[in-house]
Amino acid sequence: MSSRHESDNEEIGEDPRVSILRGLDYGHSWTFAMEHVVELFQVCLIHPGDTALEIGSFRGHCALAMALADKRVTSIDVSDKHLAGRRALLEQHGRQAEFLIESSDAFLDRPGQFDIILHDNSRRGSALVAELHAYWSRKLNPGGLLIVHNVEQIDLPKLVRRLGPESHIVTSDKRRRQLGYFAKPTSDAN
Repeated sequence: MSSRHESDNEEIGEDPRVSILRGLDYGHSWTFAMEHVVELFQVCLIHPGDTALEIGSFRGHCALAMALADKRVTSIDVSDKHLAGRRALLEQHGRQAEFLIESSDAFLDRPGQFDIILHDNSRRGSALVAELHAYWSRKLNPGGLLIVHNVEQIDLPKLVRRLGPESHIVTSDKRRRQLGYFAKPTSDAN
């Protein structure tokens, strides 16, 4: 039996970017679960388009996942508490994101649209449906993807009726937090 110093993941051919994401610190309870960060990367990797918006940056794990999938990432958060750490995380892995300290309400008035929007529903529940609809209709390109973290806290049938997505799926992590994916039709009637 030989001893190997390479990781087992490299032996089976895991994408080195996934290995980076698996190696991040997931110790804080507010951090996305590792499986959802990896899933986000994989979805962004195959989704067409090159722009992504993250609403709720925290420590930068999701911004890194989207940047590793070669998306141009804009990330907004109301707090600058972890700003230096977010920037350092992306720089450490040779990636960039534009991190803005701004409310999601104020950002709606800025020009521009995105191919992917990730909203970290930080415990605002169903009160967030109106904001999600505003981002869906004003900031998401036709054919784009809206991704909502903690979607289990939202009245999902109400959100689906309001958005009218072409399709949607929901995945769960080990702690039963859910990530919802909502595909915007390419010819938008909303």
